[in-house]
Amino acid sequence: MNDPSEGTKKLSPGRLIRVTGSLVAVGLLAWLLTRQDWREIGQNVAEIGLPRFLLAVGLLMLSRLAISFRWYALLRGAGQQVTYFSSLRLTFAGLFGNNFLPSTIGGDGIRLAGAIQAGWNGAVAAASLVMDRLVGIIGMAAFLPFTLPRVAAHYQAGNLVLGPVLCMAAAAPGNEQNPVKKLWRKGWRVTQRIWETIVLWVRRPQTLVLPLVFSFAHMVSMFGTLWVILKGLNDPLTFWEVGGLWGMVYFITLLPISIGGIGLQEWAVLFTFHQLGGVSEAHSLTLALLFRTLMMFASLPGAVFVPGILKKRKKSG
Repeated sequence: MNDPSEGTKKLSPGRLIRVTGSLVAVGLLAWLLTRQDWREIGQNVAEIGLPRFLLAVGLLMLSRLAISFRWYALLRGAGQQVTYFSSLRLTFAGLFGNNFLPSTIGGDGIRLAGAIQAGWNGAVAAASLVMDRLVGIIGMAAFLPFTLPRVAAHYQAGNLVLGPVLCMAAAAPGNEQNPVKKLWRKGWRVTQRIWETIVLWVRRPQTLVLPLVFSFAHMVSMFGTLWVILKGLNDPLTFWEVGGLWGMVYFITLLPISIGGIGLQEWAVLFTFHQLGGVSEAHSLTLALLFRTLMMFASLPGAVFVPGILKKRKKSG
């Protein structure tokens, strides 16, 4: 018998926002693409050259391997007896899910399903996925200061007070159904759950050293990919500027208003690299489209593992 709440879930506000956001972002991106000279974009890609293109692919694959090592180190630090190949297999399956499967499945959902099928402790596996995200966020945040001079040059201080205003609005007395208050309470509950997760590793802080090392290895490889592409386009930035600007892109795409960051990531790249980084619009758009394509290409090995995981997941469900 069908779950009577199934239809309600499909129409949930969060999902509706993500679907609408994805359609709007993709629509705006399509409109932007119609304004571009595709011959120029093709020339931009050709200008990068095969050696630089292959180097970019190699660096991006290294970043994927670093992500798998990061999760493996977190699992081992939590006492899970897992092999590296199993974490590598599930990491690529998750990356494939993020790029090609519906948002109802998702990369983390695939990794968790595969971990449970492999006989891992489900609670620890779920906690390790949350911690994996947190370590990645910490690493990205470390590069944000490199963008501060460019942000300060483009915005007046008065435009940067939105966060404190929201905090004061949430703390102010008034209607408990205030959407800001609801968001505040939800954020607090999420923070509590995150802290409960962190405790598993904080009790043994030495277990976080390797995950952080691999996280930075991942970022160095990924920023290197972007830097190589921009260098090939003859519109270079310093490595540190690239890292800081991509950190902004990363945090923008964390907003739950688009499925898999489709469209939103491309607009974020265009905004940060063009408006803040000074890269030309055509080169910024080329960077956004090419990087999305390379990310999808780098996740293709996961296609070998996903069908088996989803098949077992469906049977167990």
